[in-house]
Amino acid sequence: MISCPVASVLYSKGKEEGRRKKEEGRRKREEERRGRKAIEPEKNLNSL
Repeated sequence: MISCPVASVLYSKGKEEGRRKKEEGRRKREEERRGRKAIEPEKNLNSL
């Protein structure tokens, strides 16, 4: 694959950074979903 040690280190660091960004995006989406779910029951109580 990559024979140069410097290139392989840079490549692996880039992969780690991409993975971290993906996880952060996933967490943000989950928090937004939880926020919406917390708001929805209030609407249901008002309709009763």
